[in-house]
Amino acid sequence: MVTVDTNAAAVVSSFSGAAMTRQIANAGMWGQFGAAVDDDGTMFMTTGNSPVGLGPALHVYGESLLAFAPGSTLGLTGRYTPFNYCDMEAQDTDLSGAAPVLITLDPAITSTPRLAVLGSKQGNVYLVDRANLSADLSQRQGCSGDATTDQSLLGPNPQAQFNTVGPLNVFGPYQAAASKVVSRMHTTPAFFSDSVNNFVYVTGNTKNNVAGTLDSPPDSFRLKSNTTPGQPAYLTPDAEETTLALLNPSSPVVTSDGPSNPMLWVIDAESSLAEMARDGVNIAHPILYAVDGTTMTVLWRTAVDELGQGAKFITPTVNDGQVFVATNRVLAYGLPNQ
Repeated sequence: MVTVDTNAAAVVSSFSGAAMTRQIANAGMWGQFGAAVDDDGTMFMTTGNSPVGLGPALHVYGESLLAFAPGSTLGLTGRYTPFNYCDMEAQDTDLSGAAPVLITLDPAITSTPRLAVLGSKQGNVYLVDRANLSADLSQRQGCSGDATTDQSLLGPNPQAQFNTVGPLNVFGPYQAAASKVVSRMHTTPAFFSDSVNNFVYVTGNTKNNVAGTLDSPPDSFRLKSNTTPGQPAYLTPDAEETTLALLNPSSPVVTSDGPSNPMLWVIDAESSLAEMARDGVNIAHPILYAVDGTTMTVLWRTAVDELGQGAKFITPTVNDGQVFVATNRVLAYGLPNQ
């Protein structure tokens, strides 16, 4: 991460999540949409794998949500690292695939109104109290297989895959350390509030079994933020889209009429990363979907081959009632006679 003085065209400061080595994994920061900035200027960013086997080595910050002080000096002020980060690094299960989204709730409804939500390639979604991150800034905690030690905001009900309360596993089947995880989430969540309830929409990949041979619905979920006055917030699954097996989905984008009629826009690249690398111009073309954010049913989709040749991480852009998609061409969609 670097800060640049745009007047002087010069780098002011920089921060590396791990020491530079010849290994591929060095706590890279590559999530879609990049860093998130709080209203007080605090910047948040997720990191990917650091070199395997380092554990709580000094000044190694892979598999973490990092907070940086306001200003241009990139002073580290807080950190969240999942309980099983050593297993995640061994499996190439990046946390940085999903950039953080910052949510601020009414302090009257929860003791944790300042939240960050993010996902990981392991298919988990993490809700974190961004006002109370770890104060140990020199190193990550020791490796653990105990999900109850996780510092994210956990719901009260155990999940079978953890055999205890743990981070919310959304895209499964859940796989621990046996082999590389194939169910995954490398997209950034989207937030929507209907003035009564607060929701997070996420997209990813669910597999038909632990071997991960086929993508299987559901691959788009609505999660509900559960709040009680004086108590921490936590997330639970609230609804899901049940027909689409998304091979390589984009981050979701939500539009609405204020607090009503949420619409979820998702692009599926229709090709795996391996197919993109292998097939080039012959890869399947992406498809744009419009999903009703209330019923979680598909309302509309583009035709096959309509969007042209795409790539991974294509995300729709919405402005003034139009949805824009950029592939090897730019297309705009809107209501008739708009």
